[in-house]
Amino acid sequence: MMKSKRVIPAILSLTITVSLLTACQPQAASSKLPELSKNSTVSETVEENGSRELVGNTYKTGLPIIKDPEKFRIVVEHHPMDKSKSFNEKEIVRQLQEETGIEIEWKEILSSDLDQKIPLLLASDLPDAFLGGFTLSDANFAKNLKSFVSIEPYMNDGWMPNVLNSYKKASELIGFDVKDQLSRQTDGNIYSLIGGSLTSNDSSVTGVQFINTRGLKNVGLEIPKTQDEFYAVLKAFKEKDANGNGDSNDEIPLEFCNNFWAGNIKDMFGYWGFTGYYNVEDGKVIPTMNTEDFKNALVFYNKLANEGLLDVEGFSQTREQFSSKVKQGKVGISLFWSPVEFISDDSALDYKFMPPFAANGYSGKPQLRGRYNKVSTQNNSFVITTKCKNPTALLRWWDYIATDSFTRNEFYYGPIKSEQNPTGLFEEKDGKYTVLTDGDYSVDFSFENAKYTYQINNSVPLAMPEEIAQIPADPNSPLGIRKVTCDEAIEFLPKDGLPYRNQPADKSAEFALKTTDLSGFIDNFIATSIVDGVTDASWNKYVEDLDKYNYGYYIQYYQDFLDGKF
Repeated sequence: MMKSKRVIPAILSLTITVSLLTACQPQAASSKLPELSKNSTVSETVEENGSRELVGNTYKTGLPIIKDPEKFRIVVEHHPMDKSKSFNEKEIVRQLQEETGIEIEWKEILSSDLDQKIPLLLASDLPDAFLGGFTLSDANFAKNLKSFVSIEPYMNDGWMPNVLNSYKKASELIGFDVKDQLSRQTDGNIYSLIGGSLTSNDSSVTGVQFINTRGLKNVGLEIPKTQDEFYAVLKAFKEKDANGNGDSNDEIPLEFCNNFWAGNIKDMFGYWGFTGYYNVEDGKVIPTMNTEDFKNALVFYNKLANEGLLDVEGFSQTREQFSSKVKQGKVGISLFWSPVEFISDDSALDYKFMPPFAANGYSGKPQLRGRYNKVSTQNNSFVITTKCKNPTALLRWWDYIATDSFTRNEFYYGPIKSEQNPTGLFEEKDGKYTVLTDGDYSVDFSFENAKYTYQINNSVPLAMPEEIAQIPADPNSPLGIRKVTCDEAIEFLPKDGLPYRNQPADKSAEFALKTTDLSGFIDNFIATSIVDGVTDASWNKYVEDLDKYNYGYYIQYYQDFLDGKF
């Protein structure tokens, strides 16, 4: 068979509208999306005399993947930091179609609409596949298992050699078999494939509090290191015109957003040593939702709410409403993944990581949500539905993206840096790839914007940061804020946790059934207690009702899992 290297047209056929370009292009960047590298190591196999094995309309090897044109409808998340209008604008996506012969009709859903729209699609308008681990939740996946195709027959080197090779390499890097995370169901079959980023410091820390240091300077205070100092800063933010606009009544001292994945108020319970429903310490799963520390946290945040220091709209506001408040410069302290997600000017540099402190009366170590050396693969990164008439073609399409380190990086970071693409996010030197975190990007169009705009990022089969060197970002750059945060936050991450292995489907189904209403009950109690207050009577009733919602079963389930009983 004859092989030829990937051929890239000199001029892109897809362009972005003038208004979009004006809004989001990096400084000194081209007026078009960058083209892919001409140095790709991915080879194309050209059919000669029908020598490639054809199963239905799908070739088992080489490119293109299919003999006759086919179109597939795939649901994917449109990330808030993606400045493109659609996936079809991405050169990486256009090139994928050109090389594989597979045309994709993208059904893009905004991150904020996933919870509402995915169940509707599952009920009445099945696509051919779901792409990206955040698109299809574990709950929606489990409830609609009959709507998905088993990929068990294709989990071999004949159909998915690259995916299996990436799993093998990933397993060697982290010390256990990543295939253990594949969701094997009660019928013994696997219906979904893992993907996303294997592990990185960036993904280990989620809900992190940032403080506006310009506001701090305006009120004459420093980053708080105790609960009393924290309270004093919030009071000053509210009363002393922290944002310096002449209006002392428009500040929001403490903000959060429960509808934002890195902005949940439970992440602020870390001052009392927990951010979730349990901790793992010395081989024991320890409940946190019925403790005095939990009650003390509720009492403190109720005090802040009563004094107008905590924005209680955080329980119900949308991500967009939250973003608007931050952009207007009203917020003093809030939970972010990074300020550059919301702030599009140099004021993003004013926000600095605020290390957690031990709350009054708590003698343990404060925590941030996450886990030291966390493995952050996404379980349902690629799932094919029963609507799909040619699953083998889509599995080969997915496998092609996992071809090698170069291809994975190009789909994760976007086109490689070259003369044609001087603003690329990674480059090759001496056969090694390096992320260029301080590229030619402004705050209006940051490194993070570029990652999501130029490629498919979290939807890749399995990206391994260990395959690419990370150059430290300038701590005074927008991206550097996040890097500094990760470095400083590591010491506050719990090192103990549950093992990384798949839970048996029958056990998982039983657990889901018995704890269906538990999280809603607890979260409602949190909101009610912070807004209206918590009394001895309401607390005692809540603790009593926890048993009705199977909180004891919830804790014992994870203890048994930790102990290897299933």
